[in-house]
Amino acid sequence: MTATTIAELLDEIERGARDRDADIPSLLRMCLSLGSLAGSRPLTEWATRELKGYDVSDDLPPYRTIGPLPLLFDGRSGSTSTQGQALPLISDDEVDVSRLYQPVDFTQSIAHIAEIVTTNRNQGDDSIDIGVPGGVHLVALLNFKIREDDRKKFGPIIDEHGATRIIDRIYWRSNTSAFVAILDNVKTTIVELVSEVRLGMKEDPEVTNEELVAKAVSLTITGDGNKTVVNVGTGP
Repeated sequence: MTATTIAELLDEIERGARDRDADIPSLLRMCLSLGSLAGSRPLTEWATRELKGYDVSDDLPPYRTIGPLPLLFDGRSGSTSTQGQALPLISDDEVDVSRLYQPVDFTQSIAHIAEIVTTNRNQGDDSIDIGVPGGVHLVALLNFKIREDDRKKFGPIIDEHGATRIIDRIYWRSNTSAFVAILDNVKTTIVELVSEVRLGMKEDPEVTNEELVAKAVSLTITGDGNKTVVNVGTGP
């Protein structure tokens, strides 16, 4: 049966949130319906952004920022290939590279993040490589500087034999657990939302469900006030 009232939706969301293997996008779609029924624009906006992904101009929830992450590179030196090596600190007056050493925002849809986690788990990987913005141009710049340094050291012979080192790609590396934490935070937020509404029902039965949802959203999603501490034992 399709839920048509706030009370029915709360029951469905609560049942789904208790399931360790719950489909988080499905829970978010129910939150979207809950926000529509309760007239809560902040709830519908949050659920929509989690489902579709955030725009670069959106304020991200703290759980969607990870890091700073280690900056690594793959490359070659002569006949030797190197992978997953720490990239030495880059300092360049021509290019702003400070963003490479700052926490990284993840704006993808929750379904995309869940798919990344599932794929990595199926492959037995415990890390995720993430391309840096403008990575191709940065690699070209670094290889140019390496070649110029080699030319100063060894002379024109470098033009014939090539640079002593070549960088193939630059990327961040994150533990899969950091992406699992994003999923878990979304699910926990949903549990907190329902818990706040349930608590409000017990504290004041005369308050309408719409008012209770509005208050719960202000405590769990928009960050106003003091929210109830909810211990969640289920994973994503």
